[in-house]
Amino acid sequence: MPHPGLPAPGFPGPCASVPFPAVTRPPTMYTLLGAAVGVSTAYGVYLMLVWPHSP
Repeated sequence: MPHPGLPAPGFPGPCASVPFPAVTRPPTMYTLLGAAVGVSTAYGVYLMLVWPHSP
């Protein structure tokens, strides 16, 4: 459903073909978010634990 301020229904945007984005986009978005959080957390732990002890 088009909202004011968003592109027309024919435009490839957030509201084009609603059922597919509603099914596929949140899992991929959460997967990317979780991967980014995991990588940043692992990098932070690496910096705190490994970096000070490296020569």
